[in-house]
Amino acid sequence: YVEWSGPETNMVPDLFEAENYFGDGFIMVYGDVLFDEETFKRVMNCNKDVCVTVDDNWKEYWRARFNGNIDDVESVQISQRGDIFELGTPNCPIEDCHARYVGLIKFSGKGVGVLKKIYHENKKKYWDSNEKWLNSKSFKKAYTTDILQAMINSGFEIWPVHINGGWLEFDTVDDYENAIKWAEEGTLSRFIKIN
Repeated sequence: YVEWSGPETNMVPDLFEAENYFGDGFIMVYGDVLFDEETFKRVMNCNKDVCVTVDDNWKEYWRARFNGNIDDVESVQISQRGDIFELGTPNCPIEDCHARYVGLIKFSGKGVGVLKKIYHENKKKYWDSNEKWLNSKSFKKAYTTDILQAMINSGFEIWPVHINGGWLEFDTVDDYENAIKWAEEGTLSRFIKIN
């Protein structure tokens, strides 16, 4: 467990508070997302150096979550050979959303090495800058999708782990109330299987 460093930073610098624990690989999980067991098994079985979980069936969940609207759309573009070539561009056209990034990533030892290299190279250049860094306000405010995109931009391959549901995100009280309502109605299983 590593304590959050505060409001002056965001996901990437906060992740690197735990750098000494990365070891020969690790799984990163967003704290506001609930995943089912099958999703974790799929990620664990991925044999690529960086495996990013993406939901191919996200639109049904998004419509249910946002009363028929598809809001908070970020790009996930997958090449014909199967790797991710763009990730995390906000408010993108829906055709650039081949899937939904869901905040569950597996890094191998080699993936950790590239992650650290990209982070520290960019930290040297941008830590004291308030200029925009990829899709974030600054390097200190970087999102996980930004560091993954920086890895892609460096020529490193990032591979998707395709799922169809198997997760719920809890950003608001409405998200919690929707999950309770769907459980009571018996419709929660269309999004996640909970034993």
